[in-house]
Amino acid sequence: MRILFVDNTQDQQVPEDISHNDLNNLQKIASVKINSLNNGNVLVYPPLWEKSKDKIKDKPVFMLEERDAAIFLTTGNVMGFIGMGGTEIAITSRFAKDEKKDYFLHYMLQKVNGLNILNLDTSRGKDSILDFLMYLFPLFLSKAIKQGLYKEYKRIDYNNASIKGPINIPRHIRSNIPFQGKISYTAREYRFDNPVLQLIRHTIEYIKIHPLGKDILSSNEETRENVNTIIFHTQIYCKNDRQRITSLNRRPVTHPYFTEYRPLQRLCLQILKHEKLSFGNDTDKIHGILFDGAWLWENYIAKVFSKHIPDIQHKTYTDKLFQDGQGIIPDFITYQNKPYTASFIGDTKYKFIDNRGNDAARDDYFQVITYMYRYSCKTGYILFPLVENNEIYLNGKKRIINNSLSDGKTSQIVELGLKIPQEENYKDFAQKMKKSEADFREKIKG
Repeated sequence: MRILFVDNTQDQQVPEDISHNDLNNLQKIASVKINSLNNGNVLVYPPLWEKSKDKIKDKPVFMLEERDAAIFLTTGNVMGFIGMGGTEIAITSRFAKDEKKDYFLHYMLQKVNGLNILNLDTSRGKDSILDFLMYLFPLFLSKAIKQGLYKEYKRIDYNNASIKGPINIPRHIRSNIPFQGKISYTAREYRFDNPVLQLIRHTIEYIKIHPLGKDILSSNEETRENVNTIIFHTQIYCKNDRQRITSLNRRPVTHPYFTEYRPLQRLCLQILKHEKLSFGNDTDKIHGILFDGAWLWENYIAKVFSKHIPDIQHKTYTDKLFQDGQGIIPDFITYQNKPYTASFIGDTKYKFIDNRGNDAARDDYFQVITYMYRYSCKTGYILFPLVENNEIYLNGKKRIINNSLSDGKTSQIVELGLKIPQEENYKDFAQKMKKSEADFREKIKG
């Protein structure tokens, strides 16, 4: 059974006709913390949940509550697909019209990973999971190759006069009698052409035949160079070896230096066996792919600012005045007198802002006020996604802070929404998102 929910929403009723087996699987998944899901069967993004600004690694993907003879589900900032046995749960962004048109999640992933794909609708349907997996491939590949090409020791059989290892006497007798000046021996050498690089090559070839593959593998110069490097060093690639190579990669990469190859290896395996993410065969293991919406939103906003408002810095500086190990720095800041004062402070929130009461917002306000007090900034921004045409939040809803800063001047928090359009096709959605981004930046500048 496939069950659909949206993020950041309470009291989503579980279908009344749900089977006992599906309900049992749902309860098992709800009780598992996100941090313990980061295994070979569940791919999480970003790979290190510790980077999550909401510290959600110790929380479940969703929560269940039974009342009034019905079962209700509550979701947070996590989106994606997860399941067990024949039970599938899809958590879309709350801005999606339906599962096949979750354009906002696709758009954020593309922006954060440096992709620009407009023919998204050509691949809609059951391969939505595969689209998400492929979006991550260029970034994971780049991180791995920056550590150097992965090498493994390999035993090579030689038969020549340049002895570089132990003599293989049985083979020498079979091959070199009568003696002609050659010796059969075995050498242990570092080789680039190994099961890990072969797995990456098979993944590249698999992505190439997908409708979005060409755009993904040629998204930028770095990706093209990385792909060509892998192809050059895997000359013995054979499509028919895919199952054998996949089996050889069941053991995770454990090399202490090539640490980025382990998440890449896991991603490649997920791409090559994505059809198994239908959760239909294994009744004991949880499978899926999950995204931290808060992390994605923050890093997406960083992309929105980066080329157009370069003065706004995204967590690039550690506040040395605080020695508790964490420091205090907002998501976005424009310094006046670094590190003492700032002219702009922005904090991202991937949650409902436009329909909540003051009590629910109290912690967010206190957090921004702390940043403002620390950097003597008169105005702090809460930056969030907005689906409705609410002019108050599109223009910035201002809340006056009663406890003004030390100089007695009035301070305020501005809740500024970035409008998320609702369109029938992805190309129109992407074009309107660019317009929303431009309007959003103008409100920041103005």
